Amino acid sequence: MEREEVLLKIAGIISNNDSDVLTEVEECIDNIEAYVSTHIEEYEDRSMTLEDDSTEDLQWLGMVNCLIRNNYVYETDDNVQLTDFGWEFKNLRGFKEYGLTLDRKFLDDSYSIDRYDLNEDDEDVFDYEDDEDLMEDDNIVGWCKYLDNKWADENVCVGMIGINSDVYVIFPIDCDVLEQLEDLADSIGRHISSVY
Repeated sequence: MEREEVLLKIAGIISNNDSDVLTEVEECIDNIEAYVSTHIEEYEDRSMTLEDDSTEDLQWLGMVNCLIRNNYVYETDDNVQLTDFGWEFKNLRGFKEYGLTLDRKFLDDSYSIDRYDLNEDDEDVFDYEDDEDLMEDDNIVGWCKYLDNKWADENVCVGMIGINSDVYVIFPIDCDVLEQLEDLADSIGRHISSVY
């Protein structure tokens, strides 16, 4: 499969073949110069230019930015607060399509957990199946592990698109479909995986 076909396939899988997303990704593939000009602010925010970055990198970021703008993936960093993470993740289209739920701790600023409940076998490992494990000061990787365990019966997990940056571009996805996305991304030298 050609690189351009792979980009469209990835965008189609993540967006459930949203025609607006696919049309925009096709525009990005067909004429990267015009696409970058139209979306110059997004590229400047990432310090990317036509002169300094490869067509492949610009197209990959174009696809990712399109998915972000259309609310299929969520971009965040390590400084995000638990409730901000929860509300943003809850509003993703895939979250709604899978019929997922979040615990109150992800949505309510007044909710707090007083202690770590450590796994008895290894005091440095959290037992994420116990509701009391997740602390407000935990991190995004821990939250994603918690959600993966919570949604295991639905076979849904948190996927992540690699963009060579210190951010997380995450989305809910069927675990089997995530494996397909990993293979597709790998075939063009890109990275999609679970968060951890």
